[in-house]
Amino acid sequence: SQYQQAYQSYLKSKDRFDYFNNSALSNAALILKNSRLAYQNGEIGYTEYLLNLKQVNTIQENHLLAMLELNQSINKIEYLIGYSQTL
Repeated sequence: SQYQQAYQSYLKSKDRFDYFNNSALSNAALILKNSRLAYQNGEIGYTEYLLNLKQVNTIQENHLLAMLELNQSINKIEYLIGYSQTL
């Protein structure tokens, strides 16, 4: 049924979102911190520093996409069960 599909989508989205909150975002913060220190100390060049910043940015972007997917899956379930909330 549509509800079962929406619920499975929700579970998948929640797992992905939880992964970012529990692991990936802290890894991104660590990459950022270490890259800044390494660049400031001359251990890495500007190009490597920028590549690390790009990796951090990608992780943060994927976190936001995971949040969007989770919210959309919740909205779909609420729509299917007829839940409406007036702002």
